[in-house]
Amino acid sequence: MSEATGEEWVDVEADDEFEEEQESASSQRDPSDTPTVFESELISKIASHGVTLEGVSQRSLTFSANPKWNRRSSENVTISRSLSGELGQQLSDDVTVSTKWAGISIPKRGYTEVLLQSNSSLTTGAFSLQHRVSRLTSADDFSCPHRSGDEPWEALALTSSNHRRPDFRLHISAAHACIEVSSPTPACHVLTNRGMRNPRHLLSVKFQLYHTSGNGDMESQVEQLFNSLAYELDVRNHIRVRMARWPYDAKRLRATSREKAVRTVRFPETRLENEVAVLFGFAGSAVENPPLSYLSYYQVLESFFPAAAEKSALRSIELELADPAFNRQLDRHLLRILQIGKGTANASELAQLQTLIEEYVRQDKLRDFFRANDWGSHFSSKGPIEGCENISADEKNTNFTRQVTERVYKIRNRIVHAKDDPRFANVPPLLPQSDEAAALGPDIELVRQLACEVILSSQTRR
Repeated sequence: MSEATGEEWVDVEADDEFEEEQESASSQRDPSDTPTVFESELISKIASHGVTLEGVSQRSLTFSANPKWNRRSSENVTISRSLSGELGQQLSDDVTVSTKWAGISIPKRGYTEVLLQSNSSLTTGAFSLQHRVSRLTSADDFSCPHRSGDEPWEALALTSSNHRRPDFRLHISAAHACIEVSSPTPACHVLTNRGMRNPRHLLSVKFQLYHTSGNGDMESQVEQLFNSLAYELDVRNHIRVRMARWPYDAKRLRATSREKAVRTVRFPETRLENEVAVLFGFAGSAVENPPLSYLSYYQVLESFFPAAAEKSALRSIELELADPAFNRQLDRHLLRILQIGKGTANASELAQLQTLIEEYVRQDKLRDFFRANDWGSHFSSKGPIEGCENISADEKNTNFTRQVTERVYKIRNRIVHAKDDPRFANVPPLLPQSDEAAALGPDIELVRQLACEVILSSQTRR
């Protein structure tokens, strides 16, 4: 299905001619084919980036996908040998591979190129995105060498279709920079793309900065330019895109101590409010948006704040009334009960979360969550999530519950609150589609464990 917008968009698939050409290029392998001397030099330069030659045919060279992706043979990258000259020209300019995005840069030229992908789950993929972008036209008339044709950027024709121009380029320029959306250049394709028969990314966004003071400065300028471009493409053109990022490279940590899955299905005995059930179910489905998954589990906890506060207040009042020294004729004794009610009504969200964990979560099960799973250094000061509490499950740690409470709450604040809020001035926001967001897995497991414990405790009578 195409994305619903004010205009009817037509999805385009690769035509048979293109698929046959790509298949032929990758299958016509002859053991006698060997790289030329010039190609061997290119292969050596490419290998310095961790991308290795996998095969040679009469018409093409096949390389492994960049190791920053999960390497699989089906993700090898093929490029026509006729493009060796253009590829060599790019590599001679000291190309570097971005550590953040799936792209390349040539710092001395102020050039950056990053693979482009859809940022909407409603589009059908790379071919659909390419077709939709190819229908756009540039609104500016600012002249630059790339646009006039004097110094065009090389772009591969990674697809062909009767419905689009194979040489499509969307080029926009200003006095300080140029931006172009088109097919990837040979170097960007070989060093950062993946997918041999059907490349995963058919478009890249290219930036030429005319004033930059260094690679770090160039990266920040590019990010700012792209964020503005992506925003306007969304609100003006109804196309949602984002720059492709390398996967988070840390070991994916998952809970290993969950109870074994039961094969039998019983008539349900757990009773949940509809709101709680919806939030819990949605949190499990939001795997592609870790911050949203985390917040949904946290909202499950929020649903029980009033009940936990009431439970704690009732116990405190019962203790006061059961105290043999309690005298209802003395104002100071009655005021103690009044203070309990005031404290409950005015409790901060952090205090409410602390009360919930103390009242509804079994402490031994919570400690087991940390001790029975190999979380590595995730919950320590060396972990990937900044601005949150470290947790030690050691039995001697009397601050254990407080540490869990503060970590859960601080991460929630980093996701929810904007950085210009003075209450959280020293806490950076936890942005979606960031390395920190990708590393949230163990913290999502923690807040899920808390939600399960709270739901379980809610099934019992006080």
